Amino acid sequence: MSRIFTALLALVVLLDQVCRTHSFTFSISPLQNRPQTRLCFDGGDSADRRKLGEFKKFKGDEVIPEEQLPILEYQNLLDEPFFDWATEGGGLVTKLSVLYGVLFAAVCYPISCQTWTMDGYILQRLTASNIGALGTVLVFLVRLFSGWSYIGSRLKSDFVIYEETGWYDGAVEKKSKEAKMRDTLVYNDDVRPVVDRLKTICLALAATWALSAGLFANVASMKPIFNEYDPNFINQLNANDDLAEIAAKKANGRPTYCDSRYYKAVAGGGQGC
Repeated sequence: MSRIFTALLALVVLLDQVCRTHSFTFSISPLQNRPQTRLCFDGGDSADRRKLGEFKKFKGDEVIPEEQLPILEYQNLLDEPFFDWATEGGGLVTKLSVLYGVLFAAVCYPISCQTWTMDGYILQRLTASNIGALGTVLVFLVRLFSGWSYIGSRLKSDFVIYEETGWYDGAVEKKSKEAKMRDTLVYNDDVRPVVDRLKTICLALAATWALSAGLFANVASMKPIFNEYDPNFINQLNANDDLAEIAAKKANGRPTYCDSRYYKAVAGGGQGC
């Protein structure tokens, strides 16, 4: 199991690197098309927003450790792996779809094949793989949402909670009017659309997962699908008691040729059906 998770992590990291190198999005990033002048930058334009030093500092900011300023926490979040996915609109759906496909094909389906090893369980394998891949993508999305929501709450708050030197000496600093205006502008312009987008996708994916789980519950109780007249299958019955028992239960006490018009005719009209 540890090898599977290691392989999964490697695949996700590789996907992130590919997405950073080759941009394949269906909409324009909100971080790339904004008015060219903004009050929250000192001598810079919208292209400078990935440079931490370009944000203008206001009264009260010098009291707070730089790495704990909400505006710089936001900038650091963009540099964290995967969190910049959420800024790309339609591109987020594309990347999540690719991630789902990788999880389904490379991880979940092989596991389901080891769970249902006999022939005839294709529906069980597919539905189980589906909820596994969807569930993993949903957890991934919740992680993105929690990170962006935290930054959003820090930006729109009137106060900054920070630690001067460690966990034991927390302090609170009220934002100045200028700092509040700067943080509110960044929140409304860049963060809130991302949070709303993530919330919508999370809810839609959660509903899809719930429906998929219900479908799997029904499919898991179904009898396997197989052709009881296939010569290869008949040969398997001779050597596999479990499969023979399933075939007998499916026949429900009737001769197996009852479900086939051809074999009923061969048997003389379907005696005993």
